[in-house]
Amino acid sequence: MNVEKRFQGGIAVGGIQVGNGTGIKAVTIFHAPVAASNVAAASTATSTITATGVKAGDILIGFQPPAVAGHLKPVTARVSANDTIEVTWVNPTAGQLSFNSGVATAAFTVLRPFA
Repeated sequence: MNVEKRFQGGIAVGGIQVGNGTGIKAVTIFHAPVAASNVAAASTATSTITATGVKAGDILIGFQPPAVAGHLKPVTARVSANDTIEVTWVNPTAGQLSFNSGVATAAFTVLRPFA
């Protein structure tokens, strides 16, 4: 089976589109320092992360949190504005948890659809 038939539309210069789906202009991995401060016991908290180059409308499809996060786990992550990623953390423990900016870097995989 050739690639063009398998993708039903194939790969175009400058991006990819499968069938009638939304075309993807770029897939980029961003590395950015992250922090989560004072997440109360058995609750969630949201932090914003500066990821220079992400754009409103980009789709975050993957997030590799730093090991230093320990028991804090990411629940959701999204591109909330130009150069900004928003992460919601959950603390399932009985005590308050946090980690400081500058000690942890995370990787974010982002799709940029055609406009």
